[in-house]
Amino acid sequence: MGSVEVGPLAASYEGAIESDSESTSSKQRYMVFRDAVTEQDEAISSQQSELREEIPSARPVRESDKEQAETELEPSVRESLAARQQSDPEIWKLVQLRLQSPEQPALALLATEPESAKRLCNQWECLEVRERLVRRRAEGKPGEQPFSQLLVPRQSIQHVLHCCHEGATGGHFGIQRTLDQVKRRFYWLTWKEDTIRLCKPCEPCNEYHRGKLRRSGPLQHVIAGAPHERWYIDLTGPHPRSERSHTLHPHMC
Repeated sequence: MGSVEVGPLAASYEGAIESDSESTSSKQRYMVFRDAVTEQDEAISSQQSELREEIPSARPVRESDKEQAETELEPSVRESLAARQQSDPEIWKLVQLRLQSPEQPALALLATEPESAKRLCNQWECLEVRERLVRRRAEGKPGEQPFSQLLVPRQSIQHVLHCCHEGATGGHFGIQRTLDQVKRRFYWLTWKEDTIRLCKPCEPCNEYHRGKLRRSGPLQHVIAGAPHERWYIDLTGPHPRSERSHTLHPHMC
């Protein structure tokens, strides 16, 4: 049989047993065993310290870093959104004026612009610039913090609506929750009407979310003065068909 390598603790303990045969006292055996345990602990701690030096320590994530990661955009995405804002046929003039100066311009400068630009100009105090993007500062409900809404150009509205309704933050949760998702992040003048218009014909929403049922009164007794004075018909369907394409009509009495 091959030789078996033993650790320092086992070797020391064997040495203590051999010394016992040579009339070594129990106190001496305890001291030998204690020294062996101490040496083994020091070897383990040195190995752990070497591993710590090889593996880089992870920097703890601070709350400010989380907020910065949520608010900042990738440079390519930010540049694309900024270019779309400045080239939008409805708000491009308003965006350029806000990027140039925080002072509210005269309405005469927007006389030839669409109505949406003039209505947004009335909210000039709520408009702010972050990372070369024009945003709208919105006040939350009582007790909530104000939040920032991205001013969405017309060509990006459908993409924003689909992301809020069907994307990772959506999930076909109906009209009200989709409105909340859009309101917390984006803004354009007709955002509410466009969101409702998108959600109403949505097939998954209509299949699983049928809305609130209408109230119906309790059934009443039918009082008739003569036979066949009142007729009641229940319209049902579509009904299943048999193998010979005959329609099956279930009847209940």
